[in-house]
Parts: sequence; C-alpha cells; structure tokens
Amino acid sequence: MRRTVCIVVLFAVLLGLLTACGGDVSQVEVLDWAPSAMYSDEEIEAAIQAVKAYFAREFRGCTLLQIGYAGDDASQAEQGEDGEAIVLTSSFWVGSEGGDGSLEPDYTYSGWKWILVRNGAGGWKHKGHGYG
Repeated sequence: MRRTVCIVVLFAVLLGLLTACGGDVSQVEVLDWAPSAMYSDEEIEAAIQAVKAYFAREFRGCTLLQIGYAGDDASQAEQGEDGEAIVLTSSFWVGSEGGDGSLEPDYTYSGWKWILVRNGAGGWKHKGHGYG
C-alpha cells in the first residue's frame, strides 16, 4: 500500500512539473544589433532578459529561437506616455500542443515584435507583443 501511494505521489509531481512548464528559452540565439544611439548594450541585453523571462513564463509549449534589438527607429516610434520604450524582434516555434489556443500549432512565427517600457532607472516591463 505504501509503495502504491509513493508511486502515485511521484507520478502526480512529475505530471505537475511537465504541465507547469512554460516556454523554452534554453537555446535562443541572440542576434547581433547595430550600435544604438538610444540604449547601451547592457540596456538592450536587460530588455532581452526581460522578454526571455516573460516567454518562459507565458508561452507554454513554445521555443524561442532568435531574439534581437529592432533598432532605434522602431524603438523611437513606440516612445510615449508609458515612459521609455524598446522594441525587440524574435522568432519562435509553437509545439503541437503549445500556446494558449491563439497560436498556430506546429508553426514558426518570425518578425514577432516585443515592446517593453520603463520609467526612469527601473527595469524593463512587458507592454505588448505580436505583429504590427
């Protein structure tokens, strides 16, 4: 009896770990970017880390393939009331059962835009993502 309970508990824990997983960012390629007049390399890298953390948390069953800085023109176009903005672009693959139902299974999205904002010296915060 005790052995059966242990096996059931172990199975439940493993199942919980598998279903609680978010997106895979372990093999993402960070693309080189042109020098920015707006942001230092460290600021851009911090924004990339913020997107990776968001992707890992929210994009269940997806794999982030590439990510990079979209450039000063794209970031300048997003400046507004929310504070400073930075734009990154990425590509990612959606697994056969990945996503939240709004993404195409077994499909690679390219040119996916990420908009992050910050006020003052604070860290980057996700504002939005998608095409457009």
